[in-house]
Amino acid sequence: MRVYDRSREDARELGEIELWRESKKLNAECAGAIEQTIREHFDGMHLADGSEQPVIQQYGFERTMWVLAATMKYKDHDGRFSADNRKWAGSILPGWLSREEYAGYVCNAHPAVLDGFIREVRKAYDALGMLGASHCLPESYKRDFQNQLLIIKPNVLAEKFKSPDFQFFYAMNGFGCDPGKLGTKVYGYFLKDHDPGEFRRSDFLGVADETQLPEWAAEKLSEIREPEESEDISPVQEVT
Repeated sequence: MRVYDRSREDARELGEIELWRESKKLNAECAGAIEQTIREHFDGMHLADGSEQPVIQQYGFERTMWVLAATMKYKDHDGRFSADNRKWAGSILPGWLSREEYAGYVCNAHPAVLDGFIREVRKAYDALGMLGASHCLPESYKRDFQNQLLIIKPNVLAEKFKSPDFQFFYAMNGFGCDPGKLGTKVYGYFLKDHDPGEFRRSDFLGVADETQLPEWAAEKLSEIREPEESEDISPVQEVT
């Protein structure tokens, strides 16, 4: 289950209160797992290498990072969290959620130790090499997406597909392709394996900057754009 990133009030209006409750429950369980692993792997001086892995494997990067960022937001007056981690937390949480939304799943581990745990989670995530907005054309989220190679937001992908290769999605159609339409659905397929998929327009970072594509992606995109020769057209014969 993906992290539910709307407020309780929004969830009620949308008829999604059960999704909100289930996500909050999982967030609380994740917070408890973080506290437990810190108790087990902190010797009073050092946090053991790889202590973040059990939590990530059980709850995934998205939820683990959400809970950690929410804890920092809730404890925003605690000076034991580093400025770098505070800045990171701001990039994880949406601005429309109030501090009170995070009250049910705050980690109560020692802030200084938790700060180190956060750095380890960030390192593990960075090692995935996920693509960001810098890999898209400037303000390309405002463009028409039809017949364009898009980049999916990292948090949208299921954990087993958390790889930059699976962020490339070729959009075919759907009302969500047009920024001027009310519809949100975008239909197409993953460039990696051509499996079909559908997403919301808001699930994409934008149109991929083709100058930054890895070689395999550039080749596949070139194949898509090669004009197909029609079998119905016969060669023109010269009349003498």
